[in-house]
Amino acid sequence: MSEDIYTTPEPTDDTYETLRGSDPENTARHGGIELTVYENLRGSDPGNTAQHGGFKKNVFKAVAACVGLLLLAGIIVLVILNLDLTKQRDQWKTSYELLTRHDNLTELKRIHCESRGFTLGGDGCYYHSTEVKTWEDSRAFCTARQSDLMTIKSREKQDFVDRLFGGNKYVWFGLTDREWFGLTDRETWCDGVWKWVDGTTLTTTYWEPGQPNGGEVQDCARLYNGGWYDDPCGLRRYWICEIVF
Repeated sequence: MSEDIYTTPEPTDDTYETLRGSDPENTARHGGIELTVYENLRGSDPGNTAQHGGFKKNVFKAVAACVGLLLLAGIIVLVILNLDLTKQRDQWKTSYELLTRHDNLTELKRIHCESRGFTLGGDGCYYHSTEVKTWEDSRAFCTARQSDLMTIKSREKQDFVDRLFGGNKYVWFGLTDREWFGLTDRETWCDGVWKWVDGTTLTTTYWEPGQPNGGEVQDCARLYNGGWYDDPCGLRRYWICEIVF
């Protein structure tokens, strides 16, 4: 009896087939496990494949979104640059038109001056005589040409007159303190109150030291060497006519 206990039974065909996995049902189960593991590793499971496909789609969408943002940013930059270039072009166009307009205006002024025998200079047309007349005759010459004796209300204008005549000639200009007769009207000015021929009061002056000194005798102003002097209006001097724009 003790021998039967320790005796190893001989394997039968059924035992061998069971150990070898030849049982159809067992084989099918093992095959299914192997197939499932293989398919999972290969990624052929429909659910897993769908998840991978969704991930790929999300990545593609993210890349497409980034590319779209980059393109949009590029378009915005191009629009800004185009607007800036358009602004600069308009500014250049405006500057060119202003320069052209200025040149045309200067040319019109020059034509206007020369048509009257005047010369364009500074802010007006000027005529400087080559003969001499009394103050009143000088003014009559100017007004007959739609102008008047020159007024000098700035240092620049004073220097301009000096350049015209070289500063070494006696020259009448449009300043007096006398009762005078114009071509079409009469004005009474008190002696000692100097006024310009355009009716404005004298403010800035360039009288030489001690001038004016003539009282009722010397009532008209003349230039000489950059300074002002009062002279008898009946003396014959050069003169300057002016048309102010």
